Amino acid sequence: MDSADDAYVVGYTTSSTFPATAGAYQIKNNADIAGGWASVFVTKLNTTGTALLYSTYLGGTGYGARGAGIAVDGFGDAYVTGNALTIDFPTTNGAFQTLNKAAAAVNANPTAYSGNVFVTKLNPTGAALVYSTFVGGSTDDYGLGIALDGSGDAYVTGSTDSSDFPVVNAYQSTNPGSANKAPSAFVTEVTRPARAWCTRHTSAAAAYRRKPAAVPA
Repeated sequence: MDSADDAYVVGYTTSSTFPATAGAYQIKNNADIAGGWASVFVTKLNTTGTALLYSTYLGGTGYGARGAGIAVDGFGDAYVTGNALTIDFPTTNGAFQTLNKAAAAVNANPTAYSGNVFVTKLNPTGAALVYSTFVGGSTDDYGLGIALDGSGDAYVTGSTDSSDFPVVNAYQSTNPGSANKAPSAFVTEVTRPARAWCTRHTSAAAAYRRKPAAVPA
């Protein structure tokens, strides 16, 4: 919620008729919804829950993306994170990472999918991206939660299978579980404008997550 008690929701949808508002950043679900794949949605409701202030899709084609965490700053900007499974998930110029390394690694195989974390900041009307970036390595990485500090830096946590997940000023600079396909947790600080990062890994034995399956249409 923001200071006006408006509510913000993030998730994912396989629907082509999920409500998107006029002027929203993305008004179409571009994912392969016939195959059961989803796009992220970001929705802002008024204080009484009786109207959408904005509602937008967010994602690329094919296997799409899934939203998992959201935070809102004092200006009404929404910060979202999750897992993007395509190379065409929207990113912005100058972002920390504009290539989905995991998706690119399997892009030649039409039956394989893999994805990186995305961190995206939407403006207060949901009409434009302030910034949007991938963060991840060559295998599966998942953004699961996000929080903000008073200066607008975003803190993202989740899990990673990648041995080459980006690390800067890290408490733990290697992923001990990647050789056994066991994920580690990560904590990443994203500073404005999504260029400086501080990433830390925890023990691989402490985290577990499943590869997402297609959601039935």
